[in-house]
Amino acid sequence: MKVKLRCFGGIRTAVGSREIILEVPEQITLHGLFRLFESEYPQIPLSVYEEDGFRRRFRVLINGRDTFTLQGTDTVLVNGDIVAVFPLIVGG
Repeated sequence: MKVKLRCFGGIRTAVGSREIILEVPEQITLHGLFRLFESEYPQIPLSVYEEDGFRRRFRVLINGRDTFTLQGTDTVLVNGDIVAVFPLIVGG
């Protein structure tokens, strides 16, 4: 199945594209997607994922919904899902 990954900030710069379409196994979780992404794109500046979830400096949406309102990193993806990764930017 195919999942679209939309990248912003440093991740977008590192992979050289705003969107990436990944061929992934059926029933893959968000956790599995990011492990696959990080293995295919080792040039990303820093890991999006930690063992207990996403790093706090990122916001991850699936089809426009925050993963906190879903099952977090255990959310099972389906064909055609759009996963967006936003680095949080703090200013002052």
